[in-house]
Amino acid sequence: MTLYNCGTIYASSPFTPEAVSAIEDILDRENEDWFHIDGDVLEFEEFPSSSLEMKLDKLVDQLGEMGICLQGRIDYSGDFEGAYLWQYGKTHEEKTQAELAIMDAGDQELVDELRRRGFCVELWHEPAPEIRGMVMS
Repeated sequence: MTLYNCGTIYASSPFTPEAVSAIEDILDRENEDWFHIDGDVLEFEEFPSSSLEMKLDKLVDQLGEMGICLQGRIDYSGDFEGAYLWQYGKTHEEKTQAELAIMDAGDQELVDELRRRGFCVELWHEPAPEIRGMVMS
């Protein structure tokens, strides 16, 4: 099974030569045509791998020990479709296409869909009154 991975990961600071070496070792230098490092950005273009998830978890741990935290999103396609998401210094979350559609939808699109399904929905551009006190206090 091969998945094709595309996306961008951002570092909390520019990659040091030591970090670049760790990236190349973990991702395998033979795959350098599929990923690019530029300053504090690691980009993937159709990176073919069924184990990128594990490699990136290892990368997050190793770079974290160097004081570099990673954040980003890698979409994958092939036998399955979805995405891996990283927040600075945390382990990844895996999202299905359905979950990504909800995350990527705009507020109005979500409200319209809920209304279409018969829900009574009101769109607030600030916290709703019942939670305003909790958010601001």
